Amino acid sequence: IAHGAAWMMGLKLLERSIGLISTVILARLLMPTDFGLVAMAIAVVALLELMAAFGFDTALIQRQQTRREHYDTAWTLNVLFGLAIAALVVMLAMPAVAFYREPRLGLILPVLSLSALVGGFENIGVVAFRKDLDFRSEFRFVLVKRFSTFIVTVGLAIAFRSYWALIAGVVTGRFVSVFISYRLHPYRPRFSLAARADLFHFSKWLLISSLIQFLHNRSTDFILGRTVGSHGLGIYNVAFEIATLPSTELIAPLNRAVFPAYSRLSSDLDQLRARFMTVFSLICLAAFPASVGV
Repeated sequence: IAHGAAWMMGLKLLERSIGLISTVILARLLMPTDFGLVAMAIAVVALLELMAAFGFDTALIQRQQTRREHYDTAWTLNVLFGLAIAALVVMLAMPAVAFYREPRLGLILPVLSLSALVGGFENIGVVAFRKDLDFRSEFRFVLVKRFSTFIVTVGLAIAFRSYWALIAGVVTGRFVSVFISYRLHPYRPRFSLAARADLFHFSKWLLISSLIQFLHNRSTDFILGRTVGSHGLGIYNVAFEIATLPSTELIAPLNRAVFPAYSRLSSDLDQLRARFMTVFSLICLAAFPASVGV
């Protein structure tokens, strides 16, 4: 657990350093309206992505005895959901324009649909990095994707001073993620739905959890986007990102690292409970003072 957490914390700190540099640069180059406009579009995409929020990767990690059909089924379902989400994003572009009273979304959302379309084809084999506690490979996978997004976003922002830099960064990140996933892991998925019942049985609870998290994290994008417009929403989102740094940069990487270890201890509840309380105590010890400091 400690070894994996160290890798994930190191990754998150490096990733956040890139993110902070990117935020500082983009905040100087772009207007709050640009950030708010992109937040509106991403909120719509995130709402539709709930239909695919079954957390198949989590199911594969949690289940100790996985066979090839589990991985192939998870990949096939991701592809099908990606195609469906991309189509729905395009269809909802005009209703989103009417809801937000923002005509620029009519072009932004169809471009963002490429992100959902391509993302579904990511190699499901990379899930094995976490399942096998191979956090070194996970480190490389996430870092390459993040750095590519940074280069494209900042480069286009310097060149054009437009919200399209943010959109291009999102889409590029997905393309790079798919490409790198096949370069770093030898697994080659095949179309199959043989294990769909097994995966859905576990993942239906993750869908409920994802819905609650969406309402908690994204409802403000719809409310503020509708009531105060893209300028106010942009200011709020930048402030929110800074305010939640302790959570996103300390807690999230720890949880990502310890979940596979928890899964391996699932047959020993006393040991699992003891490890959970140890990790939870460390999170509280670090996150509470950091949040107060922010």
